[in-house]
Amino acid sequence: MGDLNSIQHDIALEMLGDLADVSYAFTGSRVVNGAYDPENPTSGTTATYSGTGIFGLQFTKEDSQSFQIEQNDQKAIIMKVNSSDTPQVGDMMNGFRVIHIVEIPADNGWTLQLRKV
Repeated sequence: MGDLNSIQHDIALEMLGDLADVSYAFTGSRVVNGAYDPENPTSGTTATYSGTGIFGLQFTKEDSQSFQIEQNDQKAIIMKVNSSDTPQVGDMMNGFRVIHIVEIPADNGWTLQLRKV
């Protein structure tokens, strides 16, 4: 597992170095519902998390098998070491809603489908 941690660390450093021009900071948020309160049915708290990722990528032909892509959707890649929490479908991220998530097979990050809100 040491090799995987080393590779993840190297990728995280590259996102600050050679990949800095395509790597952007993000803030994600989701509403976490509390106990049901009939006096205030919309009660809940907003959980936020942050990190960096590669945004604005083009979807490939293979992506169309996993995603239902609309014209203005964006693809993003986020490494686990660069995110303070796990993104979830429905989260808001820099003015986009997370529509679909695919875990990277190496279990070190996610490919996200984002849709402008």
